[in-house]
Amino acid sequence: MDTDRKRMRIGDRGKFLSDDVIYARTAKGQRELVSPSLGLDPLERRFLGVVTGHTPLRVLIDLGLQDPGLQDAIIALLDKSLLSVDAKDSAH
Repeated sequence: MDTDRKRMRIGDRGKFLSDDVIYARTAKGQRELVSPSLGLDPLERRFLGVVTGHTPLRVLIDLGLQDPGLQDAIIALLDKSLLSVDAKDSAH
């Protein structure tokens, strides 16, 4: 991933971590769930596993993903191209 895109994501945390953002697993993310190879930490793996492409972040947090490291895990998954921000949410 190029550095400008990475900086944009980290600099725009409000958009990527807002309550109504919807994440989807990428094909690479799906492969990582089926055949782990990247050494994800437990929180990254857990979040990747619960992402549906339909459920807003706030609902996932309310269902038990309340962890102080969640923001960092989401950013790491985005940077590894395992998650994408759902296109339906991009207008928010």
